[in-house]
Amino acid sequence: MVAVALFVITVAVAFGAFQIADAAQDSAATVDKTVENETLTQYYDNYQLVNKSTEEFTAGFNNTATVYNSSGVELTDGTDYDWNATDGAITFYDTDNTTAGENATITYTYFENANVVKKIAGPLKPMVEGIGRFPLMVAGLGLAVLFFSFVAILLRSTSNLGSKGPGSRR
Repeated sequence: MVAVALFVITVAVAFGAFQIADAAQDSAATVDKTVENETLTQYYDNYQLVNKSTEEFTAGFNNTATVYNSSGVELTDGTDYDWNATDGAITFYDTDNTTAGENATITYTYFENANVVKKIAGPLKPMVEGIGRFPLMVAGLGLAVLFFSFVAILLRSTSNLGSKGPGSRR
């Protein structure tokens, strides 16, 4: 019984920690960082991420990116490429200023969560993203109800241990 109680407590605390860490990350302070002249290969109509977007805990990008082709000509957003500031992705298009397979450089600013959030939420983020916030909340609530029910049953059964039954009268 004690092992089951410890397991339930551990799982309930873990689910609570997932929710707290996820919420903390969503509202955490961010640090502005700029990447200058990152090299990307121009693949036409191919959605590709800038390097910083693949790092964990990137909170988002600003709405602008400056992109140059290998000849140093500045490319035009919406014509030569599309910049997705939500996830840091760029898509190159077949235009006079772009050549498939050649390199381009991109300068952009992104917002990175503070180090403390990275350390706390690091191991938890993949689980929260994989399972989702709502199922974790439901599971945590269910485990909490199960835990308190178990504690109530345990307390009721231990309170009856010292009592004498009807056959103990003399």
